[in-house]
Amino acid sequence: MSIDYDLLPLSSIKRPSWDVEQLTKLGFSEVSSVRDITGPLWDDKEKLLYGATPMFMVKAVRA
Repeated sequence: MSIDYDLLPLSSIKRPSWDVEQLTKLGFSEVSSVRDITGPLWDDKEKLLYGATPMFMVKAVRA
């Protein structure tokens, strides 16, 4: 089975930096992010299972 990376356009994008940049370009006045929010949300088992793909958070406010 091969992966068609054309179907995964964000797979090579560094997130959440990309999200912050795009939201700023779209006119959001307050944009912030946290790169990894898994610590307070996941227990040890979840960290082992999903640690390779940590969750991030983006906050944007449109004025």
